[in-house]
Amino acid sequence: MYLKRFTSVSIVIIAFLYGLTAFAQDKFRVTVDFGKTLSQLVSDGQYGWVAPDINDKLFQISGSGVVQTNLVLVHLNRSASTQEVLDEIGKNNLVPASIEHLLAFGAIFSNEQIRYPIVALGSVARITDGRLIVASLWRKGGQRILRRGWFENDWPSHIRFLAVQK
Repeated sequence: MYLKRFTSVSIVIIAFLYGLTAFAQDKFRVTVDFGKTLSQLVSDGQYGWVAPDINDKLFQISGSGVVQTNLVLVHLNRSASTQEVLDEIGKNNLVPASIEHLLAFGAIFSNEQIRYPIVALGSVARITDGRLIVASLWRKGGQRILRRGWFENDWPSHIRFLAVQK
């Protein structure tokens, strides 16, 4: 056990020293019902608070039917721009999750967002002041919330990004 832990730590330190990107993934299987409205998907998640910008007008459901999907939580272990995150997701044969995926995930795996924030970069909306937003699962105290994130900002190292396996 000690040797295994030492080896894992050594690899992370070596990767850091050489500037290599650490890329961690956790996999989840969900069913996405594209026949539901955004309001229904939000209701399924039973969030304690929902940002007013997460609405049917800004985020429209695309797709049809009920689909089983393999989702991946991507953790870069470093701060990164949105473009850097999208590049890493693409390099790993993944695509950014849409808001439908995020909400289906949040309804089933509700404890994940208590552990760390989760962002879906696959659905982007423009708000009235022209800035771009994405949906994200966060916590405030012990409460699960659905909020917006700024698409153009850099993301802190503790964020996870939801992606879909191709």
